[in-house]
Amino acid sequence: MRKDFLFGLSLCVLANMSGVIAANAAPKKFIPTFFVQYAPIIPGDELALGKFDLLDLDRSMYDDVAVGQYPTSWAAIRAVNPQTQIYLYQMGPEASNYHDTQLPQYLNGLGRYDVSRGHTMGSLNGNNPGLFLLDAAGQRSYNMAYSTPANNQYWYLMDFGNSLYRSYWIEATVADIVAQSWVADGIFVDNAVALNWGGYAAPVNYPTNASWSSAMNAFVGDITTGLHNNAQKAWFNRGQTVSADGYNAWLALDGSATPPDVIMEEGAFAVSWGSGVTQFYPEVNWRRQVDIMGAVKNSKITFLSHTKLDRDQNGLDNWGKPVTFWQTLWYSMSSFLLGKNAQLDNAYFMFLGDATTYNRIWWFNEYEKIDLGDPVGPYTVARVNTINEVGGTREVNVYSREFTRGYVYVTSADPAAFTTDNWATWAYRSEVATISLPQATKKLTHETLTIPIVDLPTVSTVNLASHQGAILLKVADLAVTVTGTPNPVLLGSMITYNVSVTNNGPSTASAIALSGLTGCILSSSAIPSGGGTSCSISVPATMVGAVSQTVSVSAAEFDPNTINNTVLVTTAVNAPDLVATTVSANKSDNRVYVSDTVVNRGNGDAGAFTIGYYLSTDTNYSSNDLALVSGKNGTTPCTRTVTALGPAATSGITSKACYKPAGVATRVRYFVLVVDDVASRVIESNETNNTRSTTETLRW
Repeated sequence: MRKDFLFGLSLCVLANMSGVIAANAAPKKFIPTFFVQYAPIIPGDELALGKFDLLDLDRSMYDDVAVGQYPTSWAAIRAVNPQTQIYLYQMGPEASNYHDTQLPQYLNGLGRYDVSRGHTMGSLNGNNPGLFLLDAAGQRSYNMAYSTPANNQYWYLMDFGNSLYRSYWIEATVADIVAQSWVADGIFVDNAVALNWGGYAAPVNYPTNASWSSAMNAFVGDITTGLHNNAQKAWFNRGQTVSADGYNAWLALDGSATPPDVIMEEGAFAVSWGSGVTQFYPEVNWRRQVDIMGAVKNSKITFLSHTKLDRDQNGLDNWGKPVTFWQTLWYSMSSFLLGKNAQLDNAYFMFLGDATTYNRIWWFNEYEKIDLGDPVGPYTVARVNTINEVGGTREVNVYSREFTRGYVYVTSADPAAFTTDNWATWAYRSEVATISLPQATKKLTHETLTIPIVDLPTVSTVNLASHQGAILLKVADLAVTVTGTPNPVLLGSMITYNVSVTNNGPSTASAIALSGLTGCILSSSAIPSGGGTSCSISVPATMVGAVSQTVSVSAAEFDPNTINNTVLVTTAVNAPDLVATTVSANKSDNRVYVSDTVVNRGNGDAGAFTIGYYLSTDTNYSSNDLALVSGKNGTTPCTRTVTALGPAATSGITSKACYKPAGVATRVRYFVLVVDDVASRVIESNETNNTRSTTETLRW
């Protein structure tokens, strides 16, 4: 991925694709993204670039947006998204012979062919000729795609397996980038390819895949260490994951002592290279790329897919079959979702079209609008029958992965070849697999992303031709109803809440969570479409008035109508309020005749309660007061019982006969007290107004 060209390896053999960009910030999105931008940044671009998690930029862009409140382009981007990680481009194992006069801010390589720029090891050509790799003819090996021998302009392949070159590279990069004002979060190192992709004459030092990958992995490890020692992160363009040797080279690097922060596959899943407007890899190669995402544990992975098509365009792919821009995006994006490591969350995606240069910002609504939640497990493979345009059938692999909120399906089968009528040429049949879904869902497409989910048709099957991806959303429309009984309820009594949850959506609702009523356990945590579940719980009414209870329900699946997920139920809590309104007393010998009245000033019924009568030396009731008794020389307290008293009702008695209790002192004045609900059997809204005393006193 060269700064001065779109795809550094675009002329390579189709089976040997170059690597992609990787990322550094921990993704928080369902589809974490990165982007490569080498064209100048204009004011306003920072708003789009700030959406990406990782950026590979050119150091020359540093002051493109140095206007207004932002002193640099980096500051402008971080003002939009402080979490965006910015890496600056630097060529890795190559060195040019025609950039010696460029200023450091405008270099994209070492720029020290015949000049040292103060490097302690001098220039490359003059002082370190042994660091140039030679081919079998003894000539310096160079990048054939990006060199122009007629003009004596070369990108030479340097001895990346030599520790001296690694030291040279680190010192030059620190001087030109890390020690400069345009320093960012890390360095993007280009062309650290896992294998010789065919763009160089094979160097005699590393003639085989094994020798090349071993030396390149050592280069990556040492550069990573050197950059880390200078507080910089390292991102390497690696590629080659379509081949078995490339796959193994990635694994070897991941298992090394110093794996880099980020690695990149520049040709992931679908590419613009080669024949056709889109090239789809053979299934076996495609599957390696899907699998490598889960296999790499110690680096972040960036996967870049691309097509020659621009938005809304169509054409023929490398198999001769019709293909569209949006099909290519969704196939690539679905492939990415099949393989991304959910536990590490270390994979990032990029897609672009109109494969010319990295001079346009490609952002898609899909990145923001699609969220299927966490994967339930790894992808699975099923054999599914297809049917072609002439009625022929065959089985192909269909790849799928379930997420908490949906499914991803991909078909990547190589189309079946057949001879044309004149038996002189081959063509490929159009085959379609009809896939029965585990449950009814809503199918998402680019065209329907802006349509309310509830308005999308419900599907139970999906038809996929080869090299297509489908993303399906589980939709569960939960609705909750709650009743609180009785209503009204007396203070201190129990309110029984009956909760009912129904699923009006097409998909099963799972991981159902009820909030607001602790202890109310639903009878089921999953509800099929059209089904329901319930629970009940009783809680005491502890306060008077309108008691409100909010209950909410949620599920793992997407819910297009959340209004019916929450309900507020209000229960009227009533309470009696017993008030002693009158009391009078007179005595005859040892008898005391008491008259009293009690009224219920509350809004709730009072059940049976007892009224007691006491002698007190003051007007306040206390445990030291003497209870009048019901018989002469008796010990049983003198009381009367009211069986019930409704709101505003009154109960009274005249001349209730009681007797003086033992312990009454002579010549002491006593007030007669009446105490309503002396046994505290009635829960009242006001417990402080149950006592009243006579105004006159009695004395013996």
